[in-house]
Amino acid sequence: MKQTLKFASENSALFVAGTSLAFSTFVRPVATLLTPKVDRENKILPFAKSVSSSLIGYVLMLGVSLPLARSIGKIDKNPLKYLKLSTIEALGDSKKNLEESKVYQFATQLFKLGLGFVIAVPKAFLTNRLIPPVMKTFFKDTESLDDAHDKDLAFAGSKDFIPNTIGKILDKEGLQKFAQKFKDTNFRMHIIALTDAFSTFVFARQVSKNDEIKDNKKKILINNAVISTALCIGLGYVLDKVFDKPAQGFIKRFSEVNKGDKNLPKYIEGIKLAKPALILGTIYYGIIPVISAFCADRIEKNKKIN
Repeated sequence: MKQTLKFASENSALFVAGTSLAFSTFVRPVATLLTPKVDRENKILPFAKSVSSSLIGYVLMLGVSLPLARSIGKIDKNPLKYLKLSTIEALGDSKKNLEESKVYQFATQLFKLGLGFVIAVPKAFLTNRLIPPVMKTFFKDTESLDDAHDKDLAFAGSKDFIPNTIGKILDKEGLQKFAQKFKDTNFRMHIIALTDAFSTFVFARQVSKNDEIKDNKKKILINNAVISTALCIGLGYVLDKVFDKPAQGFIKRFSEVNKGDKNLPKYIEGIKLAKPALILGTIYYGIIPVISAFCADRIEKNKKIN
């Protein structure tokens, strides 16, 4: 458990992507396919989107986040090498250990969780292109695809975020003031929610341009994605507030048991990150698929009647 929490703290973006992958490869497909009173093809599209999106998201995040996590880890261990003394004082928030500072945690999590925005466009593009082959693989009799030739996909890898580059950005006075102002907000939840909303917007744009999916099925897929994201974010904030006190109580007890552990600040940061990730994952992949698949199906049928 401790190693998982440490990993969540050090590579939060990959932790969120891994959580999504774990939920999406079983929970969401099952929930979607078991949704009652919904046409079979209107279940298949969300299923294919879920599998494609999570796999692509994890692979892309793996490649982008590892060098970033290693670089920030170097700054954690030797801040004087990469940061100005004035930066350490500004981000340190009167803490002897820089990693314990809320200001520093906020600033570095902007880099870690912000990777979701970086990969949103390539993720949406590749997810969109993978939906047809996934549907063909799992449902050979589906009729949701147009006859189109498969296209080769090629994309360039992301550049490494080296410690010196991150250090220069952290040295910016504007970023330091921004971190100091918002350090006590629910920024982990906000960043994850904004990333999901942005990713959904980009995905919807990509689907609308995909010639391999029929027009009537594009609407189903887009409606499903928008409904899922909107409901997930809304319910996510409600449940995050509900579980706030229990989480604080757990952190207090955990801190007492592990007092003296040099990695305790990372464990605590991992708990704070895991909370919104697990809440949103449970809602998005376990509850929302049933609701969104049903609503998207009804929207399509009502349009046909009208």
